[in-house]
Amino acid sequence: MHQRGFTLIELMITMAVMGLLASIALPSYNNYLRTARRADGQASLIRIQGEETRYRTNNPTYTAALASLNISSNVSDSGYYNVGITLSTDKLTYTASVTAIGDQAKDTTCATMSITYSSTSAPPSYSYSPSTCWAQ
Repeated sequence: MHQRGFTLIELMITMAVMGLLASIALPSYNNYLRTARRADGQASLIRIQGEETRYRTNNPTYTAALASLNISSNVSDSGYYNVGITLSTDKLTYTASVTAIGDQAKDTTCATMSITYSSTSAPPSYSYSPSTCWAQ
């Protein structure tokens, strides 16, 4: 008489192989997600950059107040970053920065990203930090 089905040993081997594959694939997938989520922080910084330019056309200096830039929250649109702005003492140079929150904070390479704009140099300049996070 011929029986069909799996033995316990065959089932255990299959489970061990699946566990091994999952332990390799899951961290890679999570790193991929964190890298993709950087776009949320970058989009917030680009928005601040545009709003600061708009604000400056009607005012003598830049601002650190997100509300003055028509930005209602200090959290990025998708909620992966906190957003902030610091001004120089003359208020002609600003640094907009985002800091990762939650699981995104495990993206140690780009946990903090920023754009610095200086209108005191000729020509005015932007710098993006860290540069590896802004690579195309």
